[in-house]
Amino acid sequence: MPRRSTFYTLLCSLLLASATRGEEKALEPPVKALTGMDALDNVKKIEVGNLITIQILEDKRDAVQQYVAVSGEIQAPYLGLTKAVSLTCRTLAYQLKNGLEKGFFKEATVTVTCDFKPHKCEDCSLEFDYSTVVALGNVSKTGKYLLPEDTDLSVTGLLELAGGTISKKKIPAIVIIRRTPQGNKRILVNTEAALIEKRREYDLFLRRDDVVIVE
Repeated sequence: MPRRSTFYTLLCSLLLASATRGEEKALEPPVKALTGMDALDNVKKIEVGNLITIQILEDKRDAVQQYVAVSGEIQAPYLGLTKAVSLTCRTLAYQLKNGLEKGFFKEATVTVTCDFKPHKCEDCSLEFDYSTVVALGNVSKTGKYLLPEDTDLSVTGLLELAGGTISKKKIPAIVIIRRTPQGNKRILVNTEAALIEKRREYDLFLRRDDVVIVE
């Protein structure tokens, strides 16, 4: 009997240890699934001729599609020519995010997807859109606006197209971001003279690709 009792005691101990190990394993936290920008493809490299789809969620507009040019570049929204070849979709998305948050959005969530099927070189041209300006910030309707072909568009003219300012400030601050060969240039508008005093010489005319930020 003592031997049988010892055997049963050892068996119960083994069963209890096995159950405990199973319980510990069940309590291990599951691997967290990638979400948002971190879920974008980070394996395949973008090549010339690939069709890229870019969307800025905070922009609330349709996604932009274009082919990667033979130069390896794309025409990124707001940022202009940006190298895409040899990058992954996730890397490109974060690169665009960093650029957008420097002067265009307080926070930018960018999704980039790629059709990795090869395309003919004649499909790889970039569609440059130099006939628009962008209104951002405290305006009723943020977005891209066409520049008139037969007349100049001023800052106050753009504000009218964008539905006016919604800033709580009586005299909002307005900055124009203008692309130049030396890089982006910030132009501070004298809003008191342009909006309140209605002095035309301070109501600056806009150029193609200007981004007007109302603060």
